[in-house]
Amino acid sequence: MFRWVKTLFEKKPPAPAPEFRHPELGLLTFDSDSDMWNGSAHRDGREIPFVIGGRECPPNPNLTSALLQLLDRFAQAESSALELLCPPDVPATKTDFTFQCVSFLRTNAPDEFTFAFILEDDAFAIWRVEFVSGLPKYTGRDD
Repeated sequence: MFRWVKTLFEKKPPAPAPEFRHPELGLLTFDSDSDMWNGSAHRDGREIPFVIGGRECPPNPNLTSALLQLLDRFAQAESSALELLCPPDVPATKTDFTFQCVSFLRTNAPDEFTFAFILEDDAFAIWRVEFVSGLPKYTGRDD
């Protein structure tokens, strides 16, 4: 009987995060706290961390396809995002920012996504560039 009572108070180890192996993107892991799939793509000799929203498995095919299309033109998209973050009247330059992640969260709008950057002298903030119809449109800063 004491064994049964003891099981009521024992903490069970958390279940391992669900995983999905995509043929081009590699291993994606699901974060149940945020309902997002996390992964990192390898392109042009660099790691490109990404997030795909949604709890379905496999990850949303429209968002996955949009991510793959973006990866084919990633350098151009990153450059245009940095141009929006660094207009001529701002003292920061493109090299002051470090890319952190691209997020595809809206399953009904795969051409809307967000780039996140960290600014060298502002390491505790996330600088965002939101893309609409595949083009950089809005910027923001989150503390």
